[in-house]
Amino acid sequence: SELSTNLGFLLGGSLLAQTLRYAPFIGAQLLATPAQKDMVAEFIVGLFLARIPILMFQAVQAALLPKLAHLAGSGQHDDFRTGVRKLIAVVVSIAVIGVIAAGTLGPAVGEILFGAKFTLGNVDLALLAAGSGLFILALTLAQALIALLGHARALIAWSIGLVMFVAVTAATGPDLFRRVEYGYIAGTGAAALTMGIMLYFRARAGVPEDGLATLVEQIEHEPLEI
Repeated sequence: SELSTNLGFLLGGSLLAQTLRYAPFIGAQLLATPAQKDMVAEFIVGLFLARIPILMFQAVQAALLPKLAHLAGSGQHDDFRTGVRKLIAVVVSIAVIGVIAAGTLGPAVGEILFGAKFTLGNVDLALLAAGSGLFILALTLAQALIALLGHARALIAWSIGLVMFVAVTAATGPDLFRRVEYGYIAGTGAAALTMGIMLYFRARAGVPEDGLATLVEQIEHEPLEI
């Protein structure tokens, strides 16, 4: 039952995280008028450019959870905290570089890759890059939280992020792009902040040694039918 519950939290958190990840695209599609459909297509291209830092982070993410789980499960709490702090520093650096690059080089790169039809401005690209950077930060903190058996807490944080995206997007207007861009920043920022607070208190409370290691071992070696 413990394994099933944790898998349920992990699945739910993953679905909510991916929904928030694509929230600007979904929001723009839903809110666009028929006359704005061509603009939305261009917006999607800009969103792809702004998400390049997320693609870079995925190479790190594959090895992140097992490493953090090993440190937490073996009782190496000081190393765990040090590792998380270093990862946060790397993620923040990637995010800042992404925002600067999107705001300065983004329009030129977009025109080179997609032709003269690409006219999305540097402010739009910088805002999308900022949201993507905050999403990476939230994802990093979520991985650390999961390593401390905070599956349910991560699910709650992603839920708060989605609610914040919807609320800010609904309250901002009338510019279509600005609505979803501000909503994206607010949603990912709220998720990251909530993850950080929960991670702080979860780390102070501590977790049973080898707790996640046992869970991961069960997932790896036991046949599961979902």
